[in-house]
Amino acid sequence: MKKLSDWIAQHLVAWLVGSGLLITASAVVLMVDFSKSYRPPAGEEQPKITDWMQAWGSIGAVIAGVLAALAAGALLVEVLGRVFRLLVAFTAAWQTVQRPRDRAQQRVRGERGVAEHDLQWFPGR
Repeated sequence: MKKLSDWIAQHLVAWLVGSGLLITASAVVLMVDFSKSYRPPAGEEQPKITDWMQAWGSIGAVIAGVLAALAAGALLVEVLGRVFRLLVAFTAAWQTVQRPRDRAQQRVRGERGVAEHDLQWFPGR
């Protein structure tokens, strides 16, 4: 099962591109066939090629917009994941630096007898 999932992961882009091209070619063939076989109602003229171009272009624009929105959403999820991982790493690194500093401050306070409320006036505390 591991080999199959690795193979799919390695060839995923090729599968997606191939599927997209196959779907696009099928859609073009269906559009041409539908456009050729269309017969207008009685008393109306046959649509011109520019009418068909506008109609299919509008449908294509909707499909392209949906694909762009999906790509933007996937990119957003990826970026947020990276930011989250960086935040977790930064927090872990900060805690490793902060703990010895806090212990040192506690020793200083304990040795000198400095009260906590006296330290509130010092910047950088």
